[in-house]
Amino acid sequence: MNLAVEVRATGSSAIVMCTGDVLLGQGAEILRTTLYGLLHRYDRVTLNLQEVRRLDCAGLGAIASAAGIALRSNKALGVCGAFGLVDQVLTLTRLNTIFQTYDPREVVAA
Repeated sequence: MNLAVEVRATGSSAIVMCTGDVLLGQGAEILRTTLYGLLHRYDRVTLNLQEVRRLDCAGLGAIASAAGIALRSNKALGVCGAFGLVDQVLTLTRLNTIFQTYDPREVVAA
């Protein structure tokens, strides 16, 4: 399944709702492009991975590079809804230590 993203923005925050697979190719590139653009426009970006089924090294790279942009530009990147295999991959690679994690119920959509 390809990756579909929906952005909900309000004020200085944006939430990226992801559905599908964040894999090498189109999925990772869509996520990378979306996050880069939002981090240039908003102070806080939250990535909702609740509906993501698979995440590979390209998807991890997209998230890691966005986290780097956030840190360098004094912005906040958060992740919510990482469950199952997606959560395991983020934990094993320790990417979960470089951004704020939230329970999806804590993130209020615009």
